[in-house]
Amino acid sequence: MKKGSVFFLRGNIAALKINERFIQKDLNRLWIEEIINNGQSEIADVQELKKLHKLIVDDICNGSFSDCIFLDLHTFSAQSGIFCIPATNKKSLDLAASFGIPFIEKLADSLQGTSLSYFGNKGMISIVVEGGTHNSKESDENLEASIWHVLAYFGFIDEHFAKIFESRKKLKELGSQYPYHLELLYSHHLKDSCAFKMKKGYHNF
Repeated sequence: MKKGSVFFLRGNIAALKINERFIQKDLNRLWIEEIINNGQSEIADVQELKKLHKLIVDDICNGSFSDCIFLDLHTFSAQSGIFCIPATNKKSLDLAASFGIPFIEKLADSLQGTSLSYFGNKGMISIVVEGGTHNSKESDENLEASIWHVLAYFGFIDEHFAKIFESRKKLKELGSQYPYHLELLYSHHLKDSCAFKMKKGYHNF
């Protein structure tokens, strides 16, 4: 049985207090070396980026990316649904395939400046789990099930623990009605002038 430590970190704290995705810049599009390594910034989201980077890289992983696993938990504005996105390395892809929910290969490559790609490109096992609709009990339960699965997958918890069985059963049931392994072939990027808006009633998977 492996032993290790589990850390839970929150992002977008200032934005969450005012029920927004970000203050000035999208925190999950700022994970770029030039931004991280630049000096002090007056942008609140960049300040938070630097704090999170130091916590993860220096304090938690101690500079050794191969010894850490990055599980990035998200919710979304659409109704229902659950899926995951692996970083572009084999161990991350293997982890994504173990959940039993839809996983989208190569989607990470199309999103610039995400923490998923940042740590994945450094060799860390990295995966995003999109658990469901913002502020719903369903998404909380889905993300909790994902955490239990990952702890057992890497041997931190005995797989015979009842919570593991319940969590994996839940994930498998959620994913059973959808395509399992998907691959992104093309991404159409919109310009700001398009004034894109998400319409109500959209469903993920």
